[in-house]
Amino acid sequence: MTEGNQGGEARKIGYVGLVRIKDSAKKARKPVTEGMLAFTIENFDKVDDRHIIVGSDNNLPFSASRDTHQVDDDEFVLLEVNDFLKTK
Repeated sequence: MTEGNQGGEARKIGYVGLVRIKDSAKKARKPVTEGMLAFTIENFDKVDDRHIIVGSDNNLPFSASRDTHQVDDDEFVLLEVNDFLKTK
């Protein structure tokens, strides 16, 4: 945002399908079902010119999903989205 375009219309230039992330390298510590972050994505940030980090801080004491007898862990994933970040 700049003062020149503040209050104007937003233009969609692309998207990253965050709920459809696959763990093809099998790096997840817990089994992945229906994508890496199958729950509410609560935060993300740009790490550098090629990467973003996406997180879900499962901080509710009664929240359980993969194992119904254990509270969910916080989850994060580092994504290389070079082409997306270069889009203007």
